[in-house]
Amino acid sequence: MQQLQGYSAEGSISPSDLVWGQGMAEWLPLSHFLVGRQPPPLPSRLPATVNYPHQISNGGNGRSIFLYIPIVRLVAMSLLTFGIYEIYWIYKNWRFLKERDRLSIQPFWRGVFAVWFIRSLLKAIKEDKETNRICPARFNAGGLAAAWITLSLIGYFLGRSNETAVSVLGTVITLPAVVFLLPVQKYINEVNESVSPKPQFNAWSTGHIVCIILGVITWLLIIVGLNA
Repeated sequence: MQQLQGYSAEGSISPSDLVWGQGMAEWLPLSHFLVGRQPPPLPSRLPATVNYPHQISNGGNGRSIFLYIPIVRLVAMSLLTFGIYEIYWIYKNWRFLKERDRLSIQPFWRGVFAVWFIRSLLKAIKEDKETNRICPARFNAGGLAAAWITLSLIGYFLGRSNETAVSVLGTVITLPAVVFLLPVQKYINEVNESVSPKPQFNAWSTGHIVCIILGVITWLLIIVGLNA
């Protein structure tokens, strides 16, 4: 109740939002529990779009929690774009935290400088109170981040070599880095699939198209370099 009253005072939720707790027979407006407020008349039946308590920080509109995409899309896009999509993945998850928690951060730059911010992102996802109320997180944030950073840095430095073969090797070395994001994406998917109503996968967006274009350009540069 203290949390709900705090959310109400901040304006994050309104007195008319429906809430539910263990032992309650039905959903009730928040105003039913707030001291000093007159509860409005209860609806004769609950709306079909009622969301569960753990969705309350998403505005009660069925939004997905973090970047909710199929595992296959994450792997395929990462391989197709030589890891560029992983930067987008990091950006989108930071953006979710910024919007939900009203953080004063710049998700775009946290994606661009991912090696500096991926550990804090994975830690934020693992320790997120909202998602852990739904499903406990069990992945090793520090270990996954360290492995992803190691492969990314090795690939980056090799990719700067003047020798084409070494440069291409550096690009290829970064490809398996997506493996270390899979446990996190699996957890995000598990959380979203545990809520009701279940949200839809995040749609293909302009960001996806940009990643694909950059990936195709990278492929072309590699092919040209090998044939030079």
